[in-house]
Order: sequence, then C-alpha cells, then structure tokens
Amino acid sequence: MSNCFFYAFATSVVSFIYTLILFFLGFHGEKMEQGQLLAWGGLVILAVGLFLAVRAAKAEKVEAGEGFSYGNGFSTAFLTSVFVAVFSAILAFVYASYINPEMADHAWRIQEQAMIEQGMSDEQIGQVEGFTRTIMKPGLQAVFGFFGSLVTGLILSLIIAIFTRKKVEDDLGTNPAG
Repeated sequence: MSNCFFYAFATSVVSFIYTLILFFLGFHGEKMEQGQLLAWGGLVILAVGLFLAVRAAKAEKVEAGEGFSYGNGFSTAFLTSVFVAVFSAILAFVYASYINPEMADHAWRIQEQAMIEQGMSDEQIGQVEGFTRTIMKPGLQAVFGFFGSLVTGLILSLIIAIFTRKKVEDDLGTNPAG
C-alpha cells in the first residue's frame, strides 16, 4: 500500500506540473482550443504512474519468490488510482479556485462559439450557459475530476494488469497449478 500511495502522490504531482505548464503556455486560456490534444498528456501520465506502481509491487513479489497474478496487478493499479483521484480532486479544486479561476470563462466562450456556428438561438444558448457555468464551479470540477480519475484508473488498471502478471514456476519449469 505504501508503494500505491507513493506512486499516486508522484503521479499527481507530475500531472499537476503538466497542468501548470499548459496554463503558463496559455493552453488553459486564450489558446485553449489549440491545446485540446495536449489534454491526452494527463492520460499518459496516469498510465505511466499506474504501470510504475504495479512494476514496483511485482518486483517485490517476484523477489520474494511469489507470483504476481492479474488480481495483484489490478488491485495495485486500482488502489493507486484511488489515491490519484483523491490527490487530483484536491489539486483540481486549488487550480480552479486560485490559479486559473478564468478557465471556466474560456471554456464557455469556446462552447458558445460552437453553438452559434450550429445555429442555436440566443435563448437556447442562455439555457445552456446557466447549466455550464454551474458545473464549471471549482467544487463540482473537483468532484467530476475525482470520478473521472476513478473510471479512467479502473480501465487502465484492467489493461495494465494483463501485461504485468507473472506465474510462479516450480523446479521443473512448469506451472504447479496446471
């Protein structure tokens, strides 16, 4: 569990630094539309963090002469992603509240422009704006970030566990289970 906590904390810090870099380069402001592809970097950071946590747990088990099952890999990766979700929610709240409180306005302008281009009426746009501004508040962004990280972590955990399992072999080089 300490490995999970360490790798979750490290992954969250790296992800937050990445977010700050995007912010300082203007991709969470005026250049938000051009930077949408860069948002995938956060997914890569999470995947690498989960993989490193599982790899460390696997090394401990293998060193002790034990196998590392799919369940071991999944539980390690998912527990790590739970911690990442908690840390990320806290950092998302801090970011949206204190570092970049204007991000919601930039996101709204992009969405509004898309709706105008689609031919929506001012009344329709006004209705959407109220809802959008409500869900863009820092507290809700933290909640959505938490659950988004959990779901993403769950999916990545299922995938990572496939590639990190290791069977224990007996002295004859065969699997004792079969």
